[in-house]
Amino acid sequence: MVQTRGAARRSSTVATAGIQQHEPAAAALEFDGIKNLRDLADAYSDMKSGCVFRTAAPIHASELDTKKLYNDLGIKDLIDLRSSEEMMLEGMGSPAFQGLSFCKYKRDPAVNRVVPDATSYVHGGSHSDVMRVQIPVMEKHRYYWSILSRMKKRHALQLVATALVDKPASRRIAIEQVNEGGLEGLYRVLLSDSAEWFVAALRHIKTSVASGRSVLFFCKAGKDRTGLLAALLLSLLGASEEAILQDYVISDQFHMVALAGLEENPKVTGLDRQKFERAPREAMHAALQFIRETSGSIPQYLAAAGFGEAEQEELRQLLLRDGGSSSSVAAG
Repeated sequence: MVQTRGAARRSSTVATAGIQQHEPAAAALEFDGIKNLRDLADAYSDMKSGCVFRTAAPIHASELDTKKLYNDLGIKDLIDLRSSEEMMLEGMGSPAFQGLSFCKYKRDPAVNRVVPDATSYVHGGSHSDVMRVQIPVMEKHRYYWSILSRMKKRHALQLVATALVDKPASRRIAIEQVNEGGLEGLYRVLLSDSAEWFVAALRHIKTSVASGRSVLFFCKAGKDRTGLLAALLLSLLGASEEAILQDYVISDQFHMVALAGLEENPKVTGLDRQKFERAPREAMHAALQFIRETSGSIPQYLAAAGFGEAEQEELRQLLLRDGGSSSSVAAG
């Protein structure tokens, strides 16, 4: 049974940023089949509670869990950061996914931005007022390409040549690279190659909250992609690095591996799962340090990816208790 840390202190209904927040007593925030769920405001007291939540994919949610998500917490938008292959492997039979409206994001070269794909929109049924949007931060083909592009030229050529005659051997070479990088390498790949997808998620959070819709974002484990998105948002709001690290390490207790479905492929052997199932503070510290070394700060990193100062300030105005200020930025 999972209970959010902020549950015990919330028992009333309040209005925040146009959101009619459903802030139930502790019992209403206990979940039997949903792991790693918490209000992001639990990590940073200056953030308005009841607006943005994070979790692992609610693939084992019960009917009661589902009612608590949509009736008690008042979740209106789900941001699904998983790859299409992960969704296929894990299935979409959970009650939490039934009857929702749906839209998938895609990269539109015409506007050089990741945007909703209007052709993917599906109107829901019993929970049609709840929207699940897929913003796949790490699709498998992009992950493979990222690995290949970071290999030394000689090794990359060897991998490509081997793949033509011996696919199992080429997979072993690739997995060696994955293992060598570990979580820190994975986070560098995500931050380098998926910045515009993280920006799309932040932009969707901003739009949702501005429209009075509470948001729940998740990947498979609610640790890596979810952890990075949480870190970017918390830092942008002014949370300290220590607050971000403390929020991240909560996920260490769940021991789940999530590599865009790669970890579930029976043809892939040799993956050092122990390197990817934990949430050590050193991994997130290294990710934040990587942003500082390559971009200067998190606001600069996001601005370079298309989420500029005006949108950043708008997000602060929406989510900070004091109404927001550009001087609030801390960890970045």
